[in-house]
Amino acid sequence: MLKENESNKYKYATIMIIFSSFSLALMAGMIKYLNSVPLLEILFFRNIAIIIIIPLIIKNKKIYFWGNNKPLLILCAMLAGFVTMAYFYSITKMKLADAVTIKQLGPFFIILLSVVFLRRKISFKLIVIFVFAFLGILLIVKPGFNSDIYPAIIGLLGASLMAVNHMFLNYLCVREHPLVIVNYCGYIIGCY
Repeated sequence: MLKENESNKYKYATIMIIFSSFSLALMAGMIKYLNSVPLLEILFFRNIAIIIIIPLIIKNKKIYFWGNNKPLLILCAMLAGFVTMAYFYSITKMKLADAVTIKQLGPFFIILLSVVFLRRKISFKLIVIFVFAFLGILLIVKPGFNSDIYPAIIGLLGASLMAVNHMFLNYLCVREHPLVIVNYCGYIIGCY
């Protein structure tokens, strides 16, 4: 009985990952073709559901609305906003596949920052993967000294800021309720 229940959890998790990936791809595709809509307007409408629904859930669950560490929550939400803007900007100015590939460098930056700041140990295998990922990005983006490289630089900056944001989230997630963190992000990103 226990193995069957665990098997169902893995099936459910797999379905949710596929649905999430499909939804994010659909969002990226829609943003790519919304060149006439200002970036901040796209950010606002992307977060409108969070702005409306999350406070109601927080009130219903009787969670402290403001959280315990307001300055860090605000900083984390602002970083999330900059990351989202950088990603959306790179989507609108680059080939969609290139922009999404650059965004996928975020986990590699997280590994790098966790080694530097959290003193985590990584294996030689991860170092090799990190180097090949960077080389792959260079091949995809084809850097040169022209105006086409600026969206790629902004995308890389967004991916690296995502890693910094995840360091803050690593600290916050044990001290704050997840809904409070999402609420701050929704309001601050939506109000840019």
